[in-house]
Amino acid sequence: MDHPEITETFVDFIEKIWADGPVVRIEFVVKRLDPPVPGGPQTAQKHTACRLVLPISALPTLTGQLNGFLQGLAQQAVMSPSTMPPTQKPN
Repeated sequence: MDHPEITETFVDFIEKIWADGPVVRIEFVVKRLDPPVPGGPQTAQKHTACRLVLPISALPTLTGQLNGFLQGLAQQAVMSPSTMPPTQKPN
């Protein structure tokens, strides 16, 4: 069921991922350009746009979903396999 009342957040990249007890926190960041300075380089600042917190037990599902999604993008030639991160098997 669609829930249009849930807002979407745009992010440029993931800044960090860390475990905090029984949960994992994923910090999503957006880059905001500073006002231009004539003759100077363009500068920007990073700002946290949102932080996703989920139980560690959800990580295998998240990993599986992301791997399947990346494989689908590669099959559609949207993303080449050479740009995809290598898959790792747990020790």
